[in-house]
Amino acid sequence: MCKFWMKLCGVVLFSLLANSAFSQDWKLSKAMQQELAERNSDEHHILVVGPNWANWDSLNLSVRSKGITRKERAKYVMTYLKEIYKKSQDKIINEGDISRDDIEHTFWIANVIELKASTQKVYELMTVGEVQSIQLADEIKIAPVEFEKSESVQSRSIGGIEPGIEAVNARFLWNLGYTGKGQKVLNFDTGVWPDHPAISENYLGNHKPLDEVWFPYDKIIPGDKESSHGTHTNGTCIGLDRSTNDTIGIAYESMFIATDPIVSNAADIRTFPNIMRGYEWALNPDGDSTTTDDIPDVINNSWGRTFDSIFLPEVCGGIVENTLIAIENAGIVSIHSAGNSGPGSGTVGLPSGSNPSLVNNFAVGAVNADNPSYPIAGFSSRGPSYCPSSGALEIKPEVVAPGVNVRSAVRNGSDYTYDNYQGTSMAAPHVSGVSLLLTEAFPNATAEEIKEALYYTAVDLGDPGEDNTYGRGMIDAEAAYNYLAQNYTPSTPQTNSFDISINKITPSNELSLCGDSFTPVIHFDNTNTVDKSDLSVTYGFYGSAEMTQSIGTGTLQQQDSIVLDPVQIPSSGYLEFYAEVEYSGSNQELNSVNNTRFIRFKKNGNSQLPYLETFENIDEFLYSSWIKNDEEANQSWEIDSALSSNGTENSVATMQLSSYLTGSGDRDFLYSPALRVDGQNQLHLAFDYSYQLKFSGFQDSLIVALSTDCGNTFQRVFEQGAEELNSTDKTLQSDWTPQDTSDWEHVNISLPQVADGNDVIVRFETYNERGNNLYLDNVEVFDPAQGSVGHNAIVNKPELEIFPNPVEKTLNWKSDENVYVVEVFDITGRSVLTKTVKGEQSISVSSLNSGAYIVSFEMQNGESVRERIVVR
Repeated sequence: MCKFWMKLCGVVLFSLLANSAFSQDWKLSKAMQQELAERNSDEHHILVVGPNWANWDSLNLSVRSKGITRKERAKYVMTYLKEIYKKSQDKIINEGDISRDDIEHTFWIANVIELKASTQKVYELMTVGEVQSIQLADEIKIAPVEFEKSESVQSRSIGGIEPGIEAVNARFLWNLGYTGKGQKVLNFDTGVWPDHPAISENYLGNHKPLDEVWFPYDKIIPGDKESSHGTHTNGTCIGLDRSTNDTIGIAYESMFIATDPIVSNAADIRTFPNIMRGYEWALNPDGDSTTTDDIPDVINNSWGRTFDSIFLPEVCGGIVENTLIAIENAGIVSIHSAGNSGPGSGTVGLPSGSNPSLVNNFAVGAVNADNPSYPIAGFSSRGPSYCPSSGALEIKPEVVAPGVNVRSAVRNGSDYTYDNYQGTSMAAPHVSGVSLLLTEAFPNATAEEIKEALYYTAVDLGDPGEDNTYGRGMIDAEAAYNYLAQNYTPSTPQTNSFDISINKITPSNELSLCGDSFTPVIHFDNTNTVDKSDLSVTYGFYGSAEMTQSIGTGTLQQQDSIVLDPVQIPSSGYLEFYAEVEYSGSNQELNSVNNTRFIRFKKNGNSQLPYLETFENIDEFLYSSWIKNDEEANQSWEIDSALSSNGTENSVATMQLSSYLTGSGDRDFLYSPALRVDGQNQLHLAFDYSYQLKFSGFQDSLIVALSTDCGNTFQRVFEQGAEELNSTDKTLQSDWTPQDTSDWEHVNISLPQVADGNDVIVRFETYNERGNNLYLDNVEVFDPAQGSVGHNAIVNKPELEIFPNPVEKTLNWKSDENVYVVEVFDITGRSVLTKTVKGEQSISVSSLNSGAYIVSFEMQNGESVRERIVVR
């Protein structure tokens, strides 16, 4: 009876809440209303939006009165937003009785709380006065990048300058001495290949720790997608191959930082809250609210999606617009591609079509710079804006720039090269590059003023006046400079030539497989000779104690090197080592950023024998005692969850060969910890793998090798191609995952003799022919005479041979000793079959279900051997 009334009261309460909230259903987005109406789930991933308390007019007056520079604005704005929105969000959390465990993120760049909530909680939150709206977290999804490859391709242009650079009149600012020195761009795109020779010297990661220069979504270590879209746009913004003087970029002495949220595959698209996290990082990359030299001057956004009217409240006056307003007020020039949905009217994309001001959001259309009349590209999205407005606010894009047949940096397989792409994605970085030159020339101009200069001085194209095809017209770097010079005195370009630069640290091996210390050597590339007594070096591993060393006396030559004292390697995993030279002399340096140099390498761990790895305690190889090395820096060994060889869903190592992006012929390596041999006479290597042959033509390979000299040489101990590697007779899957224990094959290898005191390293290598996925589990190295540590207890005596395995009906064996009793255990350790065989050499297993089993063979002499079998 009590239970009945409690349930009834709950229904009544829920009904009252729903009715109370009904009058405020305007707070729910259309997508949120639809999800509640469908009642498919009681859990919802939502964004709770509070009031926009940011008073930007008041803040800007305060900034000007306090003399806060553009560089300092970001930290000022961040502190301001965190303070005002924390009060609002605390009120929502308290009045809405939101559990902190349900909150995924509290944003400060806009007043938003991301959380998981029940249907009842959604209705409760609607009644909280502080709540302005509730929407689904995944309502606005950012589309995969769109661009076309041009037919005309010129891989390199020695000493050349791209026609698009000439078209925007960047040479005028170069001639004045402005090349982007001291400026930073954040490339908000698919990622970047930082080692491409056109941009490698501009990568701030050469001089700063990784977490200050790279905000990872898809790749923990910087890299790009298969398209190289982000590398291409970054090259247009800042690229210069110094070995050939091939100029593909505009602000070629600017530095870059990057992030990789934008994808090429529709299945991987991200939501706008994901994007907001990257923008929050952009305002404080080093995590220190007192510094300003970490913040980008410009953000290039060559991404977006088509607009749908269902997004109108979230974009126009909502969280999208509020986020972009915050970026501009933080002093960062944010440039956006208009979209590639032209030539129809009203095709400008999201978020480039929003318009809280004349220059925010600053949308860029694409023209053909190979034609002197600069005709609009057919694909370039047109206005008007979808946000309610009139007059100039309604017109989109703001400006146009070269976006047809644009040559820039890409990677093809493992080769760094160049290709011609087209799209408004290629137009936006032309504007970002010019913006970097202008922020160098006018460091006190606001982000809004930089964009206004580009907007008001653009060269009119098409119909006279601003229009929804060309906007104000083609940007003109010279005219924008002269416009800003009316109100600001241009900064004097840096002309001093004195510069101390660490351009390399050795050894720079990507892998370090043995040893607990190394002796670093720093190599200089200075513009002048320097008195060594004016120099000292601080060095160490990032996050660990640093060391300081004087360089001595005498003269440091322009190209010179210094051997530092040995450094203890603190741990295994992905490590960052740095050296910073401090100069105390009287000369003014041209660039102090390059006084510091970082190198990064992977160090495997150390362990004892016997050794077993089930991969259960590894989330990411990068931070484990195992290390992976993928030469193409794209796709490699990963940890995934799959049905393992013991019949349960567990973590396993996998190489997803079926979805390999860079084509066939690539090799990927996975290295074990260094295993110290101490009294083991005869080592064995055992492991389980699962692989399905796709077709005979797809010859993937697995190669296992052993090193006893710290990875200098490896001896192969196992190698199989795809047909031999096949471990299942299941129906073909193009994206293979093991279905049951019979899909796993067990391997046991007797290894070559290893002397005491040596370290053994096992290397698993895949050769990709784009066939099917490979899974690896239960890697064990042991001496059978000393016993196995594996829960599978795979092999204890080499003198017993079993066959066939996998087995269907009859299991056979050969042994030097007579077998007396055979007992079979399932994976839980339960005995399922026992038979006294008294010297027989076979047993029927037809009564057993398919799966993995452990078979114990008890000999007449009292010894026992345990083997793992798979019954089909």
